[in-house]
Amino acid sequence: MKKFIRRDPQHRDQVPFLQLLPNLVTLSGMCLGLTSIRFSMDGRYDGAALLLLLAALMDGLDGLLARRLNATSNFGAELDSLSDFLCFGVAPGLLIYRFFLEPSNNFGWIFVLVFAAACCLRLARFNVMRDENAAETSHHFLGVPAPAAAMLGLLPLFVSR
Repeated sequence: MKKFIRRDPQHRDQVPFLQLLPNLVTLSGMCLGLTSIRFSMDGRYDGAALLLLLAALMDGLDGLLARRLNATSNFGAELDSLSDFLCFGVAPGLLIYRFFLEPSNNFGWIFVLVFAAACCLRLARFNVMRDENAAETSHHFLGVPAPAAAMLGLLPLFVSR
């Protein structure tokens, strides 16, 4: 028979707010990416692109905050990768599809799938290699970071405006 242990509210493990701040910034960036998808579906392409630029700023800010506040964690790193996949793999692909490729129907959709898959693979590889010795991997090209790849993918939209 299992015994249920009641914890005294005075002694529970508490995480200081400053330790949570980088993850809250990451979630805010993810919300910007989701809102960008919504704007893309509504045909508000300029707003969608602006939200992705803001998401890229948030992505840089969350890592900076985590390092400065000594709040880095495996959870935060995984959350950041999931947010990056949404903001810089899925959202830009959908935006470009809606803006340029939708008339091509299925053919244009293939480019969205390839872009999202490439982003996903790069992030997964980065996560696996994160624990390896940095000296061993510093001499190898690991691919374009997700935010930079998104901005490169959005370049036709920026040029057309």
